[in-house]
Amino acid sequence: MKNLSVILVLLFLVISSFSQDKAFVDNLPAVLREKPDITGNEILTIKNNEEILITDYVAPYFKVKYNEKEGYVRITMIKIDEQMALLGKKYKINLDSLKSVLNPKVVINSNTPLQIGMSANTVRQILGAPDSNNKSTSSSGVREQWVYSQKNMYVYFENGILTSFQETK
Repeated sequence: MKNLSVILVLLFLVISSFSQDKAFVDNLPAVLREKPDITGNEILTIKNNEEILITDYVAPYFKVKYNEKEGYVRITMIKIDEQMALLGKKYKINLDSLKSVLNPKVVINSNTPLQIGMSANTVRQILGAPDSNNKSTSSSGVREQWVYSQKNMYVYFENGILTSFQETK
């Protein structure tokens, strides 16, 4: 009987390690990419509130299955809810990097450092309005470059989410 209990526990652990977690796309369409990188080819666009199955995490992307397709979706495109907290624990994600999204009570000011994954609104609170804005719209969404001439800084967004920034000296 004791051996049967041990076998059942081991079987449960093996099955749960292969389980897939459900999550939902939030706010904007999410791009399913071939690799976990903004330069990865776009497979398709997933609409807001569509259910996806998460199979792995490769920072800052989840590996997902959607409509028989498999690829990568940026973590910031996933609905922030109790499920995200569970996924954070399972995949050992540092949810502090998403603090401005997860906890709206966080104080944002001009001393707050920029972090990949921040919203455009949060970046605007930190840096102020850009001197100029270059925008490109395609079937996969909107890409923007904000130029801060006085700060010698360029800030890049994909669908309203900070993907990179550079400072020139």
